[in-house]
Amino acid sequence: QTEDKGLGPPPLNISPLQFSPLSQDENNPTSVVNLPWWMDKDGDQKGEEQIGGHYTGPINELLQPHGRGELLVKGARCQTFHGAWKNGKLVTPLTDLSTDVLSGP
Repeated sequence: QTEDKGLGPPPLNISPLQFSPLSQDENNPTSVVNLPWWMDKDGDQKGEEQIGGHYTGPINELLQPHGRGELLVKGARCQTFHGAWKNGKLVTPLTDLSTDVLSGP
Protein backbone atom coordinates (compact mmCIF):
# COMPACT_ATOMS: atom_id res chain seq x y z
CA GLN A 1 0.00 0.00 0.00
CA THR A 2 1.38 3.41 -0.98
CA GLU A 3 1.25 6.39 1.28
CA ASP A 4 -0.56 9.58 0.09
CA LYS A 5 2.01 12.37 0.23
CA GLY A 6 -0.38 15.16 -0.85
CA LEU A 7 0.89 15.21 -4.45
CA GLY A 8 -2.57 15.16 -5.97
CA PRO A 9 -4.10 12.64 -8.33
CA PRO A 10 -1.90 10.69 -10.73
CA PRO A 11 -1.54 12.19 -14.22
CA LEU A 12 -4.06 11.09 -16.81
CA ASN A 13 -2.82 8.96 -19.66
CA ILE A 14 -4.32 10.87 -22.60
CA SER A 15 -3.10 10.27 -26.12
CA PRO A 16 -2.45 13.32 -28.33
CA LEU A 17 -5.11 14.37 -30.82
CA GLN A 18 -4.97 12.68 -34.16
CA PHE A 19 -5.47 14.87 -37.24
CA SER A 20 -6.31 13.67 -40.70
CA PRO A 21 -3.60 14.34 -43.24
CA LEU A 22 -4.29 17.16 -45.69
CA SER A 23 -5.38 16.03 -49.11
CA GLN A 24 -2.84 16.55 -51.89
CA ASP A 25 -5.46 15.72 -54.54
CA GLU A 26 -6.45 18.92 -56.40
CA ASN A 27 -9.77 17.30 -57.37
CA ASN A 28 -10.62 16.53 -53.74
CA PRO A 29 -8.92 19.15 -51.51
CA THR A 30 -9.15 19.31 -47.75
CA SER A 31 -11.90 21.72 -46.68
CA VAL A 32 -12.71 23.56 -43.47
CA VAL A 33 -15.82 25.05 -41.92
CA ASN A 34 -15.75 28.40 -40.04
CA LEU A 35 -12.02 29.14 -40.27
CA PRO A 36 -11.41 32.68 -38.92
CA TRP A 37 -10.12 34.88 -41.77
CA TRP A 38 -9.55 38.61 -42.33
CA MET A 39 -7.68 41.02 -44.59
CA ASP A 40 -6.37 44.57 -44.39
CA LYS A 41 -6.82 47.32 -47.00
CA ASP A 42 -3.91 45.88 -49.03
CA GLY A 43 -5.40 42.38 -49.11
CA ASP A 44 -2.86 41.09 -46.58
CA GLN A 45 -3.10 40.07 -42.95
CA LYS A 46 -0.55 42.58 -41.65
CA GLY A 47 -2.38 45.87 -41.04
CA GLU A 48 -5.67 46.85 -39.53
CA GLU A 49 -8.57 44.52 -40.30
CA GLN A 50 -10.82 45.88 -43.04
CA ILE A 51 -13.03 42.86 -43.58
CA GLY A 52 -13.22 39.54 -41.79
CA GLY A 53 -15.35 36.64 -40.82
CA HIS A 54 -15.38 32.87 -41.03
CA TYR A 55 -14.28 31.01 -44.18
CA THR A 56 -15.70 27.72 -45.36
CA GLY A 57 -14.06 25.95 -48.28
CA PRO A 58 -10.85 24.31 -49.48
CA ILE A 59 -7.49 25.04 -47.82
CA ASN A 60 -3.82 24.54 -48.71
CA GLU A 61 -1.18 22.68 -46.69
CA LEU A 62 -0.61 25.81 -44.55
CA LEU A 63 -4.32 25.80 -43.56
CA GLN A 64 -4.95 28.94 -45.64
CA PRO A 65 -8.07 29.44 -47.78
CA HIS A 66 -7.24 28.14 -51.26
CA GLY A 67 -9.97 27.83 -53.88
CA ARG A 68 -13.60 28.85 -54.22
CA GLY A 69 -15.21 29.34 -50.83
CA GLU A 70 -17.68 31.27 -48.72
CA LEU A 71 -17.11 33.96 -46.10
CA LEU A 72 -19.64 34.62 -43.36
CA VAL A 73 -18.82 38.30 -42.85
CA LYS A 74 -18.71 39.88 -39.40
CA GLY A 75 -21.09 42.81 -39.09
CA ALA A 76 -22.97 42.01 -42.27
CA ARG A 77 -26.07 40.59 -40.61
CA CYS A 78 -24.68 37.08 -41.02
CA GLN A 79 -24.47 37.40 -44.79
CA THR A 80 -22.43 34.84 -46.67
CA PHE A 81 -20.33 36.02 -49.59
CA HIS A 82 -18.62 33.94 -52.25
CA GLY A 83 -15.12 34.37 -53.64
CA ALA A 84 -11.88 32.67 -54.58
CA TRP A 85 -8.70 32.56 -52.52
CA LYS A 86 -5.13 31.61 -53.39
CA ASN A 87 -2.75 30.80 -50.54
CA GLY A 88 -4.83 32.77 -48.03
CA LYS A 89 -5.36 35.85 -50.22
CA LEU A 90 -8.70 36.81 -51.73
CA VAL A 91 -8.18 36.91 -55.52
CA THR A 92 -11.71 37.74 -56.67
CA PRO A 93 -14.27 40.21 -55.34
CA LEU A 94 -16.58 38.86 -52.66
CA THR A 95 -20.07 38.61 -54.08
CA ASP A 96 -23.49 37.93 -52.64
CA LEU A 97 -25.91 36.25 -55.01
CA SER A 98 -28.54 38.86 -54.21
CA THR A 99 -26.31 41.98 -54.35
CA ASP A 100 -23.29 43.46 -56.06
CA VAL A 101 -19.66 43.16 -55.06
CA LEU A 102 -18.80 43.69 -51.37
CA SER A 103 -15.01 43.98 -51.45
CA GLY A 104 -11.90 42.51 -52.91
CA PRO A 105 -8.96 43.06 -55.19
